[in-house]
Amino acid sequence: RRPHLYPRDVLAPGREVAVQLSGRGTWTVHKIVGRVAATPERGDLPGTMRVRVLPLPGDAGASQLVPFTVEVSMGGGRQTIRGHLLEALWDVRWFQWTQDPRKEPKAWEALVAGTPLRKAKLEALSFPWKTKGPEGLAPDRFATVAETSLQVKPGRYRIRTVSDDGIRVYVDGKRVIDNWTHHGPTEDIAELDLTAGR
Repeated sequence: RRPHLYPRDVLAPGREVAVQLSGRGTWTVHKIVGRVAATPERGDLPGTMRVRVLPLPGDAGASQLVPFTVEVSMGGGRQTIRGHLLEALWDVRWFQWTQDPRKEPKAWEALVAGTPLRKAKLEALSFPWKTKGPEGLAPDRFATVAETSLQVKPGRYRIRTVSDDGIRVYVDGKRVIDNWTHHGPTEDIAELDLTAGR
């Protein structure tokens, strides 16, 4: 019935988010606030626009949350997308397990302390494998271990995960999400107050 943007509130797992624009007519980016670019800046409806973090000059990739606002003219009015993108570089390691990590914690600890079968540096933790898995690993009974260092301002933060199966999240060595169970796609949320720092 009218042009629409989705999502309007962005909580992206990486440096980029795809925004869907629906309706009829055309759209144009009117205003950008924050260290991001929106591409393309105009087009026909329906369409897709990508919002991506711009690198800092001479920056070696400091990890941080990047707030932004993008105003889009469409359908005779303006609509706003706002949120945060996560500018981070993750060290990711994959392991194949034979002993269930939920039932054999010592075997799990020994496994992830050893040599991974595959490693990568990634900008986002988003793995829609469905019935597959990481390249070179069997599509079942594998573990993903990811670490990053993130510069934050003081405040209250929400960490949101969607996992299938078990997941644990640590911040400064403290476990803040613990759903170490066999489950289908499940959302877990932790809220915590952080001081300024890394």
